Amino acid sequence: MQAQNVEDVVAIADALGWDRFAVAGASGGSAPALAVAALRPERVTRCAVIVGASPSTVEEIQAAMGDDDRREWERAARGDENELAQQFDDFGNWVDAGMPDIDGVNQASRRMLEEAFGEARRQGPGGYIDDLIADAHDWRFAVEDVGVPTKIMAAREDSPFMHVNSRWLAGHIPGAELYGVLAGTSTRRTTLRQSCSPGSDTARPPGPRVSTSDVEARATSTSGSSAIRAITERVIPPR
Repeated sequence: MQAQNVEDVVAIADALGWDRFAVAGASGGSAPALAVAALRPERVTRCAVIVGASPSTVEEIQAAMGDDDRREWERAARGDENELAQQFDDFGNWVDAGMPDIDGVNQASRRMLEEAFGEARRQGPGGYIDDLIADAHDWRFAVEDVGVPTKIMAAREDSPFMHVNSRWLAGHIPGAELYGVLAGTSTRRTTLRQSCSPGSDTARPPGPRVSTSDVEARATSTSGSSAIRAITERVIPPR
């Protein structure tokens, strides 16, 4: 079902006048980015996946799920829109409360998160619900068909399950490169998950170490989100 996003991305690129372009997806955005790279290779120059998920229908990925991950997947697989809408509202309330469970994040990164979450919530839960349901089912494309240069970025202090996802993608996308950065994934359940102790490479994805200041500097870039938003709404009207 993630393949349904491809023509939306192409329409936005056409409106921007981009004949060829790179795609990047973070977290749940990784599948749409990979779909564009796999299904419209004549338009895509390269692809990046940041702490991305693998197809949840794959047996190896399901076997690696912890209890929390499995509950989240089952909720989306059932397609219960009321339950997912409540989850969206709960998340929004957490953001409005200042994301109290997140510690150790500098102000630049926190502002970036607030802007990203604000944009994600702006049109209501519809897109969130659609994305979760699509991600929980067959993606309708094969990552093995991604033929453009692809880099997979994994957070070294992320959960073991997300490390499995990153390694699976790197092992199935032809020529993909896997990198590890000094970062974790923030969730409501944990405070920047620490699946590996500092200084240890146990269970961490391989790759060059990146300084904390470098990661923080990257987090301050918004990539012209306001301009992209205006064009997106002209090409793909809000619900």
